[in-house]
Amino acid sequence: MSRKQLPNRRTRRAKTRWFARHKHLLRNGVLVVLLAAIPVQSVLLWREVLPQHTLSLPHWLLSSEQTQTDDAAGTMPIRFASRSKNGVFGVEYNMDGVKQAYEQTADVWMQALSHASKPYTTTMETYSRALSNQLLMMQYDGQVPAAMIANWLGCPDTKNLADCALGTVVLSKSKDGYQLYFRDSSSGTIKRTDTSVQDEDFRLAVEQFEPNGCSLAVDEKTAAISPDVLYNAGGMKFDVMSFAPYTGEDGIEQVLTAFGLQAEDAMQHAYTSGGKTVYVSGKHTFRLGGDGTAVYDGTGIGVSAAHGQKLYQQDVQTAYRLTGEILEAIGSGAVPALKKTYTDDAGKYIVVYGMQINGVPVDNAAAGYLARYTFDNGMLTHAELALRTCQSTGETIAVMPEKQAAASLAFDADAILSLRYVDPAKETENDWSDTYASAASDAADAAWSAEDGDADLSWDEMQDDTSDADSAAGSTGTTAWYDNTGTAVSPQWYVLQYGKEDAKDAANRTRTPDHITVVMQDFDHLIQGGGAS
Repeated sequence: MSRKQLPNRRTRRAKTRWFARHKHLLRNGVLVVLLAAIPVQSVLLWREVLPQHTLSLPHWLLSSEQTQTDDAAGTMPIRFASRSKNGVFGVEYNMDGVKQAYEQTADVWMQALSHASKPYTTTMETYSRALSNQLLMMQYDGQVPAAMIANWLGCPDTKNLADCALGTVVLSKSKDGYQLYFRDSSSGTIKRTDTSVQDEDFRLAVEQFEPNGCSLAVDEKTAAISPDVLYNAGGMKFDVMSFAPYTGEDGIEQVLTAFGLQAEDAMQHAYTSGGKTVYVSGKHTFRLGGDGTAVYDGTGIGVSAAHGQKLYQQDVQTAYRLTGEILEAIGSGAVPALKKTYTDDAGKYIVVYGMQINGVPVDNAAAGYLARYTFDNGMLTHAELALRTCQSTGETIAVMPEKQAAASLAFDADAILSLRYVDPAKETENDWSDTYASAASDAADAAWSAEDGDADLSWDEMQDDTSDADSAAGSTGTTAWYDNTGTAVSPQWYVLQYGKEDAKDAANRTRTPDHITVVMQDFDHLIQGGGAS
């Protein structure tokens, strides 16, 4: 054997002795790594099986990156508009169309919101001029925190937007650069701030949309309407929906599970108290009334590891997912829509959710909301719900273009036109508005689809139509298509006035049908989620 081979043999023998001496340490080390991986893998597995909000786990195990186009953000706009040098493009009350426009412009919105300086109050004249520039515009239903929308779009820093809530956000390009405008949906206050975006990105964003016959109220100089109201080209049709109280016959197991109850055990030991069915499981209690009203009390739903704005963001996300699961469980056919968030006098964070059907907001006339959640340091402790099922009656109704509806207004007001289903939350009663909606539908369809678009119907003509409908339906006043398992509702235009209590009181009356539109009597109750303040 040569000398050159000896070091290799000695090295191999040394390695063999080292492994023999330390093999138990290596074996234990491998076991430790494998055992440590088991909880993490279990969490990842259960995340796929259970809703996140049912797990009280560390934030880093539950969080997932939010994409710019994630519609689980909490709510989508109900209107989108773009103005380029070629004209105006608009889409509204169309969930797929609005979502697509939102996704196609998300990067530009993120740039603008990320670079925004602190907003300051501006005038209607300035706002109106900005609406004549090249622009992007989104309108939300409710009072949505601007910082939250910015976070959903991926903005890293939103502290300058902390005091802004909106209905409408506009990115306008003027000779001085780019400006953002925020209009609060409750007070009507308009705030402005300078910002910056890449010129080429903005140009491509606005020019990708071909003008489609839409315009803004500022173009038409309609004094009675806010200048940012989108005038659609017309031709929109929507389903007539039937609403009824949720009684717990179908889907209650999924509802209870969503709120963290062991559904099978809770249902087995359910009891009745005060006219409500009471379900109890661990620290969770769920009470359901025969009219669909429900109350939850408990602890353990949510994630409390975050702080500040991130904590509020997580609360809204938890409420969104919970609302979506509830709507799916009861078979409503609607999707969640954020209405409002605020901190109450006790320091608890309140999240109010409504719902939309095919992009059209739905208001519960009795409660003013679908669900109101109370969070304490990131954990859901209380919820109040007004659960209503909804399904199409199989009928559709043509909706008058906004321009004609605005022209029918007989009073001046800084207001917006809003198409909405207003569910009267009554099981069988058929009031005046229901009768009008059905009786006038045929006559209105003909008028609204006319080439000249003359939509005005006289009071006498409307009365004649209503009388004919009553005669055909019999003494109950129920229309031919009325679903007697619930209340049938057609979407109608409503005039929603900005924060002017005196003006609202002066116009606090139902408009006669020849005005087509209706003045909403309680803006905060319906649009802002009940009596929340």
